[in-house]
Amino acid sequence: MDIQQPIENTPSGQLPPPATGALLRNVVTVLCLLFLPPIGLIAVWTLAPWSRRARIVVTVLLGPFALYYPVLVMSTLIRAALR
Repeated sequence: MDIQQPIENTPSGQLPPPATGALLRNVVTVLCLLFLPPIGLIAVWTLAPWSRRARIVVTVLLGPFALYYPVLVMSTLIRAALR
């Protein structure tokens, strides 16, 4: 359970920083989406503390891109095996 400080206790009325665990999960998820899209989509649904709407939008937008690499690798392997 993440506990945040009240706004009154922070200097100059600033919002407190996000909880370290949630921030780490967001960073890992975004990095996976950028560098390993298929694994990133799995992280979006299992790791990230995002809303359901955000998860659906990310999946719809990045789903075809995430499937491109496995299809490219498989087609390359099949072509090499047929030679």
